[in-house]
Amino acid sequence: MKGKHGYAEYHNELPGYKLIDTQDYYQMKPVNLLAAGSILFSVFVSPAFADDDSGWFLGASVNRLSADQKSVEDVDFEDSDNAFGLKGGYMFTNLFGIEAGYIDLGDYKTKGNEKGLNLNLDAEGWYLAGVLNFTPAENWDLYAKLGAFVLDTNSNLTEFDDSSTEVYGGVGVEYDFGTWNIFGEFSAVNTDVNDLTTDILSLGIKYEFPR
Repeated sequence: MKGKHGYAEYHNELPGYKLIDTQDYYQMKPVNLLAAGSILFSVFVSPAFADDDSGWFLGASVNRLSADQKSVEDVDFEDSDNAFGLKGGYMFTNLFGIEAGYIDLGDYKTKGNEKGLNLNLDAEGWYLAGVLNFTPAENWDLYAKLGAFVLDTNSNLTEFDDSSTEVYGGVGVEYDFGTWNIFGEFSAVNTDVNDLTTDILSLGIKYEFPR
């Protein structure tokens, strides 16, 4: 028989069975999709808010540095060194904070060039950066930071003594034990100071002050 919407309504003719009207089905479909979307959101997004990373923190790291100095006064080199870094900051939320730190960029030496020049160079700097943090799984954090780096270089050759403010950035991963964390990080300083480029691999510990 025909129903009021022009579709057969068999629920009156077959005891125990009820067919949903087509119009009612399409009215229910958005509700079902919304419910499914809410479940997926809770599964994939809510872990990002599972850990409370907000508050003050301090950290220290040992760093492996790779420096590339392009030719200045016919002196160029590629060298590596081990050094250290310190950092501290404040996370306003689990997702965003600020960080300041000090990085020793190492000491480097070159053999004499054709002009007999020997270069002894050391560099260091301070930085201030914004931090974006994401927690993809329990106790794990991924983060990126971007800011300004105040670089100072010192050398036995006066033309290599300089300072400047440069763009600084890095990415890292962190494992949370509670108030103590460990982290691994890659960052880079690409500077106009004698075209000195330094890549930094860091392994360190971080302390989060209880709130």
